[in-house]
Amino acid sequence: MPKVDPKTKLHEILHEKLTKQIKTGRPKHFDNAQQMLDECMEYFLWLDNNPLHIDNIVNDQGSPIRMPKHRERAPTVSGMCLFLGISIRKWEDYAKDSDDSVRMVHSAVGELVRERKFVYGAANEFNSRIIAMDLGLTSKVELGGGDRPIEWRQVEHDMDPRQAAASYAATLESE
Repeated sequence: MPKVDPKTKLHEILHEKLTKQIKTGRPKHFDNAQQMLDECMEYFLWLDNNPLHIDNIVNDQGSPIRMPKHRERAPTVSGMCLFLGISIRKWEDYAKDSDDSVRMVHSAVGELVRERKFVYGAANEFNSRIIAMDLGLTSKVELGGGDRPIEWRQVEHDMDPRQAAASYAATLESE
């Protein structure tokens, strides 16, 4: 795969790859596990070289000032599949491939996506609430008991005491 210019916009990359796919009429396949790994790593390099540009407007003695800020992009399997020019279904098929090395690359890349989301989410580089939901990082708390049936309520990782109390009160009201 040719090296991607980091300044190239994602939609331009996608258009080029999808156009090539339509011409051949066949979905893209990797020749081997090394090619699969190399092309997946191109996606992560593209993420690193293309941060999100956010404009923050701050007040400086009554005058608004534009303060540009760069934020890391969160990796996603769907974003990577778009970058690679394959469907999510095709990506998931690699988890069942007969070649052990292809399955290992699939697993390792999936773990890299998860690890990067977790680390950046924990560092508040990404929205930790969205990342926690995406990674399935919620906990459940048992409320009730005794002679009442046990109820399970979803508790967010960032729930404050008032919200927790309201959730508990809702179980008492349901008796």
